[in-house]
Amino acid sequence: MIALLAALLLFPQDGELDRLLTRFQERREKARSEGEFRRLLADARLELDQFIKDHPNHKDLPRAAFQIAETYLAGQDYDRAFDRLQAYLRDYPAGSDAPSARFATAEILLEKEKDAEARAAFEEFAKLYPADDRTLFARLYTAITLRTRSVTTSRWSCSGRRARSSRAGRNRGAR
Repeated sequence: MIALLAALLLFPQDGELDRLLTRFQERREKARSEGEFRRLLADARLELDQFIKDHPNHKDLPRAAFQIAETYLAGQDYDRAFDRLQAYLRDYPAGSDAPSARFATAEILLEKEKDAEARAAFEEFAKLYPADDRTLFARLYTAITLRTRSVTTSRWSCSGRRARSSRAGRNRGAR
């Protein structure tokens, strides 16, 4: 009997991560302010980090790692979210949340106005996950960033030519 209790305490149950996430969801619904929500996110991260430390070989480890990144996204801490998503993709490239992690990293790059990097990330997403529902959006974002780059480059080159042309005209008139 004691051995059974010890085994239950030492080895996580399959639903342990689900219980953590359910408890977070219940508390989230009760949050009444932005500050309370941010504290809740920080508490959830601590619990998830502890789960990872306590159970380094658990089958839900990749999911817990992704959920930590999600808490940073929910709190709009895009730098930390990006770092955690990159770590997730490095550690679990074929994980069940890999498509979501890839798409989120591309969105963060777009949010930070790193258009060339965002475009490359969206193109990679579309190539890796052609049947994913978000692939249409990835292609749309790619087209938008290409169009924006094209328009910006065109305006820059036109304004550069106009500036050179007007200076040349002034120089001729000054002779």
